[in-house]
Amino acid sequence: MSDELSGPAAAFAQRVERERVNKGLSKTLLVERAGIGRVTLDRLGTRTREPRPSTVIGLADALDIDHDEAFELAGLATHAEHQREASDPSSLAEVLARRMPDVDEEILARVVLNLADIVREVAEELFDRAKKGREDA
Repeated sequence: MSDELSGPAAAFAQRVERERVNKGLSKTLLVERAGIGRVTLDRLGTRTREPRPSTVIGLADALDIDHDEAFELAGLATHAEHQREASDPSSLAEVLARRMPDVDEEILARVVLNLADIVREVAEELFDRAKKGREDA
């Protein structure tokens, strides 16, 4: 990680580095355990936007850092707040607009509609599998 941490997740990047060193983990082993890429780790504290929640959770789990503390250090809402936002469509639209301010809202709307179709198809497949599993049992 860079010596000049200045991004919104700089405090989290510093904590990650401190915990990694204290636990004697190499960066390679940490990214494997966290399920993230090496570039993601290396840029954690210098990017101009917040890290993805999945990145924060992966690193927090790999280093035994409390999720809410990790989210706060990373400049994100707490894990519980993210879960609430994810379940509220109007809130999701606000989050997307806030996280991607340079993307036209009509394009965002089209992306969300496509994602909704994909999620619906996956949900239907999962329901079909569950029903088939119950019938086979």
